[in-house]
Amino acid sequence: MKKLFKDLQKRNKVLFWFGISQLIIVIICLFSSIYSDNVILGVNAFSKPLKYSFSSMITCWSLCWILYYMESSSVKKSVSWIIGISVLLENLIILIQSFRTEPAHYNMSTPLNSLMSVLIIFFMLIFSLTLIRVAVLFFNQQKFPVSQHYTWGVRLGVLIFVSSSILIGGMMFGMMSHTIGGNDGDIGLPFLNWSSKYGDLRVAHFLGVHALQVIPLLSYYVFKKKNSVVYFSILYILLILIFVIMAFSEMPLLAK
Repeated sequence: MKKLFKDLQKRNKVLFWFGISQLIIVIICLFSSIYSDNVILGVNAFSKPLKYSFSSMITCWSLCWILYYMESSSVKKSVSWIIGISVLLENLIILIQSFRTEPAHYNMSTPLNSLMSVLIIFFMLIFSLTLIRVAVLFFNQQKFPVSQHYTWGVRLGVLIFVSSSILIGGMMFGMMSHTIGGNDGDIGLPFLNWSSKYGDLRVAHFLGVHALQVIPLLSYYVFKKKNSVVYFSILYILLILIFVIMAFSEMPLLAK
């Protein structure tokens, strides 16, 4: 673990420390969830910022590794700062809303809550647009210091990550809800809180955003040919689409 941290810091110091900032938020949420009885939509108030920050920590450190292969050092530095700042500010707002015992997303109940929700959307949009730029640069970049199959793992991992974030995230914000067929906050799976009664777009969203880790890792350790990476990525996209269809068919991942 110590060697991994050293490698991450060496590859991208900016995103390494933004990842540490997310780890700090995770620790704050863990302690707060133990000592707080506050509940938002049926679950502990600090469950959402804990999950978001933990996922953001993994994302920052994954991008630490991946952006190392970008040719332009100036672009690499600028996108690292934009990604880090947007992720940090988004999760700080979610954490603040948890301390206020207010839902962070889709909450238009007061002018302040509306502002918080709009700011979250704004920072998510900045993050997504920056990742689109990264995806375009990776597809246009001709030379990579790694194997061809790993190069395509990085490219497709970033592409699926960005596409899922924008399309599925956009669906949820468009509906002002992630549950289809019921209300947000109904009976859900332990910790993840995905609905166990109705359709839930968060299942597909989770699979999509973690393509950033799954596809590059498999392309490095398992697949040895570019075609294998491409075929697996197509199957991965189809699986995401299946979960989207299940959600709109009001089918939970696991029913209780």
